Amino acid sequence: MRFWLPLFCFCCLSGCSSWFYGHSNEPKPVPLPEIASSVTTDIVWQKSLGAGGAKEQYVLVPDHVGDDIFAISADGHFYRLRAENGEVVFHVALKNRISSGVTAAGGAVFVGAENGDIIALSQSDGQMLWRKPLGAMTLVRPVVSDGLLLAVTTDSTVTALSPEDGDILWRYSTQTPMIQMRGDASVLAGGGVVMMVNDLGYFTVLDAKTGLPLAQNRVAMGLSGHRIGNLLDQNALPKANRHILFGSVYQNKMYALNLETGAVLWENKTVHSNQDFAISPSDIYVTTPHGSIVALRQGDGSMIWKNEHLRGRKLSPPLAIPKRVAALDFEGHLIWLDADSGALIGQKKIGKVGSFAPPLVLDQLLIWQLQNGQLVAFRPQ
Repeated sequence: MRFWLPLFCFCCLSGCSSWFYGHSNEPKPVPLPEIASSVTTDIVWQKSLGAGGAKEQYVLVPDHVGDDIFAISADGHFYRLRAENGEVVFHVALKNRISSGVTAAGGAVFVGAENGDIIALSQSDGQMLWRKPLGAMTLVRPVVSDGLLLAVTTDSTVTALSPEDGDILWRYSTQTPMIQMRGDASVLAGGGVVMMVNDLGYFTVLDAKTGLPLAQNRVAMGLSGHRIGNLLDQNALPKANRHILFGSVYQNKMYALNLETGAVLWENKTVHSNQDFAISPSDIYVTTPHGSIVALRQGDGSMIWKNEHLRGRKLSPPLAIPKRVAALDFEGHLIWLDADSGALIGQKKIGKVGSFAPPLVLDQLLIWQLQNGQLVAFRPQ
């Protein structure tokens, strides 16, 4: 089946989580290696928001509009802060448990609640504009594109709503596997289409106006006849660059897909992740479930380097900026690597715990929301 897609290029980030069956087979954390730092990290400000959602492994990501940050805690403390110094513009206690990060657009901030509602809050004062029950929990922050608010729920449904009043415009549901990890990938949207992956190994393109499928491709098959071997969770948000889509199937592979034809361009079955990965203009950076950090070439999926000095340290999704890659470990150490070689080039303890989420990247500042509800703003030197 031929894929119809406009020619566009974008890069997005989203949600992920972990899942265990029986006892954990995670490796024992290695000691933090000694690093001769050539990179220093300045902590600009810190703010405790509230509960971090660590037990539930919620991926709580802040957003920004201009010079202000919008962030929320798992127990519903909603903040608007100044990016430069962390000054609180307003704080509203929503009295709702929160399950997703926030998305700020069109004068509103959208967030998913633990009870299955999606909530719209005012950017000016934090007051509730509307709320709409979706019937299942949202674990990834909503997406706003083409005049739609798009939410992915744990029942494998994408719902398109009106951002102005929450009216439901269309829904698209897929089959939910009998066994799956806790987590979902958000959608990619733009140019009149909505692209989604699911935990049965499919990549689907929907018409943004109607929600009807335009094309579908199965990008992964089960590894065996056993239920655990058939886990095909795609909790990492795919990324797109130069009309090529990159994705990860947990326990299976990384892959690249041509967005114009739907053809699979390459697969790398030696690398996979159950959380977000990062891309640069030419490369892909992945933190694996066992704590390795890997760089792949976007052109053919071949490995550039692999750093195994942090195995078992429960790394966050990676951060990629020019010439540098970073990740947080479970003790709150921010570890920098050289993007070309994978060598460790710096570390700084910025918190007491790690993060399930990628950081918010601004022009002159990086902001990471940690598992204990701490918001940390920093910049490398």
